Amino acid sequence: MPPIHPRLLRARLCHTLLFVLAAGLGSSAQAAGSAEKGLMRLEPKTRMMQVCDIRMARDMRGNRDYPGVDRVMVDAVTRPAIADDSVSGDGGAFRSKGRWFRFSFACELAPDHLKALALTFEIGDEIPEEEWERFGLWR
Repeated sequence: MPPIHPRLLRARLCHTLLFVLAAGLGSSAQAAGSAEKGLMRLEPKTRMMQVCDIRMARDMRGNRDYPGVDRVMVDAVTRPAIADDSVSGDGGAFRSKGRWFRFSFACELAPDHLKALALTFEIGDEIPEEEWERFGLWR
């Protein structure tokens, strides 16, 4: 079996973690424990980005302008800056109803990097479908 591209692996993990968090399988303590175990398996910088992905997805839930956000990648277009307990950048992307949009963000994490304490973001333009492949985006 060929190796899985890191971005695809991270996207699959994000999907699984978002499902666990959104579905609330079992008690909320059980769901949080499952998500934490999954995050702990990641390399530290990847974990930091993943935690920010999850927070962005949570904060976008219920957004009337961008309904149904089901994917978020803070590193979709450009690599974010990672320092101490923060991740920031202007190359994030999220998918809403099959369309991808850019966003810039600043995400502050707890010292253990398992929780985003604060997130600010600004939504940018839609990413044209002809650019999706270049950024590893999909339908």
